[in-house]
Amino acid sequence: MKKFATYFFSLLVPGLILLNIEYNGYSLPLLLNKAKEVFFLVNKSKKKLDTKTLLLGDSVCKQLFAEKKNAATYCLCNNQSYEIPGNFILLKNLIEANSSFDKVILIINPTTLTMSLNQEYTFNYFIKPFGNDLKLLDKEEVDYINKTFPNYTAFSWLPVVKHSFSNWDIGNEDSFDDFKNSTVSATNIKYLKKIIALCEKHGIEFQVKSPPAKKSTKAYVDKVRSTLKESDAKTNRIFSNYFKSIIYFDDEYFQDGIHFSKSRFDKNDYPEIDALIN
Repeated sequence: MKKFATYFFSLLVPGLILLNIEYNGYSLPLLLNKAKEVFFLVNKSKKKLDTKTLLLGDSVCKQLFAEKKNAATYCLCNNQSYEIPGNFILLKNLIEANSSFDKVILIINPTTLTMSLNQEYTFNYFIKPFGNDLKLLDKEEVDYINKTFPNYTAFSWLPVVKHSFSNWDIGNEDSFDDFKNSTVSATNIKYLKKIIALCEKHGIEFQVKSPPAKKSTKAYVDKVRSTLKESDAKTNRIFSNYFKSIIYFDDEYFQDGIHFSKSRFDKNDYPEIDALIN
């Protein structure tokens, strides 16, 4: 038994040390984390970036424009789980890092507008990767986060805690294929206005557009649009242009509710997609 214990701890201790080794701020458990790219994205937002047009947005934006990383257009789109509040934080970080861009285009699908930081993977794709940056949100959202999600910050200095994947979810059963919720959330409208104000303050042109959608979701999208309450003229105009920007494609080109099928769709056949960001 003593030999077994000695052998066990001789493996356990080095293993724990290995799991907590960091390289450029990232630990080995991060390699197993499905949200690792969001951690990288938040880190990228804190470094100076110079481009003419900055793309922010969801995974469909990433699917369509990920290769655009140059002085003309730079894609920082990744995942819709952090919604508009997360994109606000990314933009604020970039500006504070003295980045330079003339235009920001936020590309998000209509289902994102209906969320309120209550998605299945909000914890792993937003709360954990954005970490201390969550303090940039208003008190209302910070209080909601502290009340709703597990508090892992007490041990977040341990990489194995900070970067390990979490299956914890809020219990929201909505998915890309359900399209149950059609009410635009006050949370996303609030942070859209904050993005508009931030861009105006720094002389940056701002647009919000939708990626292409399935034809079968048009009735749903129209319903989402109908739930928009009257806002200020500027926000109303931006949303009007947003819904006008939606291009509908046959359902056969999609692999789920919003993502394109890699085998059945080639965006190079449709110049109107690149026109979204030009």
